Amino acid sequence: MSIYTMKDWNKDGELTPQLFQEVEHEIYSDMYCVLPPYPLEEVTKEILESQLGIKFIQTFCVGEEYDQDDDGNYLYNSFGKTADGKCFYLGLRRSEY
Repeated sequence: MSIYTMKDWNKDGELTPQLFQEVEHEIYSDMYCVLPPYPLEEVTKEILESQLGIKFIQTFCVGEEYDQDDDGNYLYNSFGKTADGKCFYLGLRRSEY
């Protein structure tokens, strides 16, 4: 799977990376700056790290909700960054708050 780029985002007209797809750092940074970001639930981070075999140095949920689950909990686009600077789209997740 290729890296999702700003060019892809502009072409698509909205942010549409695939689940766990690597994204350009610029996308990660832009999403981090949408309102104050929310922390990803720690247990979710640990599960994702185990599933993917990746250790994240930072994870967050975009500060604006995207959807709701069946229980009415807000879901947020989420992202993670590794020590070597790779950034990943982690899908729609609940925040810690």
